[in-house]
Amino acid sequence: MNYSVAVKTAAAAEPITLDEAKLHLRVDIDDEDLLIEGLIAAAREWCENYTRRSFVQRTLELRLDCFPAAIKLPRGPIISVTTVKYLDQGGTLQTVSASDYQTDLYSVPGRVMPIFGGVWPPPKYGSLNAVVVEYEAGYAHGAGSPTELAENVPSAIKSAMKLMIGHWFQNRESV
Repeated sequence: MNYSVAVKTAAAAEPITLDEAKLHLRVDIDDEDLLIEGLIAAAREWCENYTRRSFVQRTLELRLDCFPAAIKLPRGPIISVTTVKYLDQGGTLQTVSASDYQTDLYSVPGRVMPIFGGVWPPPKYGSLNAVVVEYEAGYAHGAGSPTELAENVPSAIKSAMKLMIGHWFQNRESV
């Protein structure tokens, strides 16, 4: 099944702060801050693409041509499903009531299915991207601080990012 996933709202922060990266790199001066910030973002993007996950909370939009039995939500972990919409037979975007579907936020990938005994409404026949699911994905912010967006990102991911940042910092030419 063809699908596309787009970032609707970007991550508000990186899993690793500039200070954490500089400590790992043993850099004391501020001359390289812009470069290091770029390396942090590049390492996050590379690791997210490799693991097919979202590290820091953001809003994603999944587009499908039709409703499958179970909509699989890529780029988890899934925090919540915001809306499920579809193009009706007249070509108007309609919202499926949240009471008409169930969400599984614990499986990998997360899933959305009609409630027991229910069925998805028929989207407009022959339309591309007729089904649109908006959802929140990423490791949720820490319970102690709603501004600490990277607190629940696993340590192994942060360590892998630091190793990549260190390698790219030391080897600035192609290898």
